[in-house]
Amino acid sequence: MATPSKLPPVPLLDTSFPEKRILLTVNSQGELYYWVAPFLRTLASYDKAPEVWVFVPPCQFSSGEEACIVSSFPLVTRVFPPKETVKEILIPKAVGRRGRGLVLFFGGDVFTALLLKRKSGFPLWVYGHPPKWARFVDVHLARFQRDYSRSTTKNSFFLGDLLRSVVEEIPPSAGGRRYMFPSGRPRVLFLPGSRPLYYSFLLPLFEKIAAHMRAVHEYASFAVSFPDHVKAASMESISLIAPLIKPFFGCTSRLIEESDCAVAVPGSNNLEIVYREKHGVVILPLDRPEQLPLEGLGGWVEKIPFLGTIVKRNLVLHAERSRRWISLPNLLADQEVLPEVRGKVEPERVVENLEHIMKHPRVENPFHGSEYPAGAARRLSDLVMKYFEGAPLPW
Repeated sequence: MATPSKLPPVPLLDTSFPEKRILLTVNSQGELYYWVAPFLRTLASYDKAPEVWVFVPPCQFSSGEEACIVSSFPLVTRVFPPKETVKEILIPKAVGRRGRGLVLFFGGDVFTALLLKRKSGFPLWVYGHPPKWARFVDVHLARFQRDYSRSTTKNSFFLGDLLRSVVEEIPPSAGGRRYMFPSGRPRVLFLPGSRPLYYSFLLPLFEKIAAHMRAVHEYASFAVSFPDHVKAASMESISLIAPLIKPFFGCTSRLIEESDCAVAVPGSNNLEIVYREKHGVVILPLDRPEQLPLEGLGGWVEKIPFLGTIVKRNLVLHAERSRRWISLPNLLADQEVLPEVRGKVEPERVVENLEHIMKHPRVENPFHGSEYPAGAARRLSDLVMKYFEGAPLPW
């Protein structure tokens, strides 16, 4: 795991109004960019918004850079990387029972958030799926209608998908205007995800896909989008990118909007592709299954001496075979919204899928209407401000 860069100093608190603080937990870049960022950008527009402390618990799905990334977000005055998070929940030094506060769970193990609730005395709001330890959770903020229907928490509220708020911030451009994407069409965007560990075999694969695509479309253009923290100067795999593919850093949403189609690994951006009504193919190469992360105890299997790697490889392959879908849009709809190419990913198969879906000029977005309402970041900000002002809440 990469070591986070040095965090900036903590600014002084504004003492012109009573101390108000959100203790927020988050553990992966998808949650950071698609949930935390739009929420904090919206909350920062309110007068006298609370300060935010972010806790990043240990997680096999994290990149190691989450603490550094979130330190630049609006309202964030203090960040606790994984080791500091563990220390704080076991022997609290900073968290205390003072002021008016709120524990907001955006990812990780909900048990971490429960310990923060106990140490601080603040109520706990959980966003996303129905939470474990539901009887100790004060409010469940459901991401999807099905989450709300299955919730067993005493107080539940259907908030909606915060990822849609990112799409609302960069709305569809009239006529598909191009600002950054290379000239030539179709415009093909490659999305390798946030873990540089996989770039060494993903980027050569992208090069082969681009070469096959160029053989079919003489004027096709290609771009690859990396997270902002993956800088070209520090990424050895950048040398694997062919001149045919132009690299970008930290502008994925804009590039998705400008593209005609995308080739992506499983991740949150799969849903953004569909929300923006773009063509896309999701790939999961299993040439090195032992490098893929596993949830829960499975994530610790590889630490077993000698046999760990072999056991994990078999677990990953079994998990992949047992799942009908791997892409979030397909899981939500329980049907093929984005084609999936899994296992041995041949460039020809990916191009065949791209050619097939691009025959249809319009992409159908099945996620609309009252089950997928817009404005989740604004609704959550309103609820948070009402809580801190002592106003009645809707549950």
